[in-house]
Amino acid sequence: MYFAGLQLTGHARAVAADVRRLAAALPKSDGRGALAEVILREADGRLSTPLKGTARRVQNRARLVQALYSRMDRLTEAVAAPAGRGIRAVTRAQQVAAAG
Repeated sequence: MYFAGLQLTGHARAVAADVRRLAAALPKSDGRGALAEVILREADGRLSTPLKGTARRVQNRARLVQALYSRMDRLTEAVAAPAGRGIRAVTRAQQVAAAG
């Protein structure tokens, strides 16, 4: 159980970094970037708590990863939309779902 929690923690940190990068690519006037910052602050707080290996904590880390992927998907769509080249952006969650 503890190992799964550590994996989820590392994964959450990696996804949070992607969310930060995508949010930074948006114009300052775009509210989606501000919402991403709120979610990232919450994620930082949740990731700073020690993982004790309980099922509840591991589930909470899994929910955090899910929330971060959801935000990343929305930001990916927002960043890809201005290009307008007819290329469909594939989100990370879609890539994970297709892989397996």
